[in-house]
Amino acid sequence: MVLKSQQGDAEYFDTETGQWHGALMWHKSGSVSFNSRAVEEALNGEPDSDKFWQAVTKLAGILGASILGEEGELYDQVTARPGQG
Repeated sequence: MVLKSQQGDAEYFDTETGQWHGALMWHKSGSVSFNSRAVEEALNGEPDSDKFWQAVTKLAGILGASILGEEGELYDQVTARPGQG
């Protein structure tokens, strides 16, 4: 998947690959997408150690937003576990 950055988007640098990756992508609809690879630790059961997950959940809290997966699953902002959306 090719990510195209726009003004306001955020990227992260992957020290293992030496490449930049899209992290937060804002859409005209008002939604925000994020790269699940950026929150790998959180999705593997260690949300407290994943700084990006912490930033995403804080942003969601400020905006009064939910975190949904591609299939509509709702992610718990504390445990990073998917449930029903």
